[in-house]
Amino acid sequence: PYRMDSLDRPAVATYLKLFIRERGDGFAHKLLADCGVDPREVSGADQLPSRIVLDLLSRTDALTDDPSWALALGQRLHVGSHGPVGFAALSAPTLEACLAAICRFTPTSTPFLELHSEVSGNRCVLRARAVTDLGPAHYPVMEMLLQVLQAVIETVLGKEIDAISWQL
Repeated sequence: PYRMDSLDRPAVATYLKLFIRERGDGFAHKLLADCGVDPREVSGADQLPSRIVLDLLSRTDALTDDPSWALALGQRLHVGSHGPVGFAALSAPTLEACLAAICRFTPTSTPFLELHSEVSGNRCVLRARAVTDLGPAHYPVMEMLLQVLQAVIETVLGKEIDAISWQL
């Protein structure tokens, strides 16, 4: 049977669209034109093909003068803004179950990523793997992911994490 390529599967685009709108019409028109995307295709969609989302992220990184834009966008996202994945995370009875739910359901909204978690005592290891070459979108995707994961963990624990390290 045919298996859809991860770049053909839909990815959540709501947050990226918000960021693009905040940058103004000039930025939006340039970005969409550079990616060959019709603005009508983006305006009403909550999801876009992953290929387009990654192209938009790559071009955003190239067009913006703020190297921390992806981190800033990731920081603005809260657990409730992740739909079913966020609900599954918040409904889990333990941090370990929360992380397992995130790992299981992340590909439904971000099909170009796989997540794996290991929890042992007070130590938690999360591994993110791109299932396809993300190209120039690699660092923006990972920066947003790290911010989102930290927010989820802090929400579940009910406190800020003071000892966290990320390795890319």
